[in-house]
Amino acid sequence: GKIVEARGPTDFGWDACFEYEGQTYAEMPKAEKNKISHRGKALAKLTEWLDAHTE
Repeated sequence: GKIVEARGPTDFGWDACFEYEGQTYAEMPKAEKNKISHRGKALAKLTEWLDAHTE
């Protein structure tokens, strides 16, 4: 990704300034952004770990 002029809604931090494959995070549907964002990846790993270590 890269840093660009702000585009899209500014409802979460710097999402409007981070572009990935032609769209800023702010322009993407939330589900798509969550698949590639560091927070989304961390949550997926935590969920996987919890599933493996809890009953």
